[in-house]
Amino acid sequence: MKRSQKLYQQRLIRNCKKKVLSFNYDEWLELAAKRQARAISKGLSSKKAKQKYIDDHRYIAALDTIINGWCDHKGLTVRFNRKSGGIYYSDSKEILVSQNALPKYQVMILLHECGHHLIGKKQRHERYGMGYAVSNAGMMKTLHHRIDIVDEEFEAWHQGWKLALRIGALAKCDKSTYDKTRVIMMKSYLEWALRK
Repeated sequence: MKRSQKLYQQRLIRNCKKKVLSFNYDEWLELAAKRQARAISKGLSSKKAKQKYIDDHRYIAALDTIINGWCDHKGLTVRFNRKSGGIYYSDSKEILVSQNALPKYQVMILLHECGHHLIGKKQRHERYGMGYAVSNAGMMKTLHHRIDIVDEEFEAWHQGWKLALRIGALAKCDKSTYDKTRVIMMKSYLEWALRK
């Protein structure tokens, strides 16, 4: 890897790690209660606001299952930052997820990033060798490189869903929400991959 690329990656990692939060179940519930009160004050019916709070509570419990159960067992550190989306750092086994997203989207993004961990370095090099594993600047500009990255992203979403069912973080009825989130996130990758 070129020195300039390495410096850029180090700067990106430093910037992403600024103002990070660790997951705290009680703090997440408190934020959900504040969102409920704010929604009521803006005119949402108390019945609808209560349903949103119940949904938040369910997804906060799912975050707890994933982070304090599976991720801890795998030695993964999960933190929340102000950037959108999520990112998995395989070398440090760290996942960053947007703290600005609602809990249900935090769950979906976290599962996707866990999917990257499940893919692992060996498969990344064998199946997606021209994707994230490439450090050659010339190769990074190829369609092959972009297609391998998109392929790995799809697989990470697939692995994340399988994980959710296996550990009981989500139920089959959550598949529609998971798929909607996947479609939204994958759209930008597909647009990027097809750019010349």
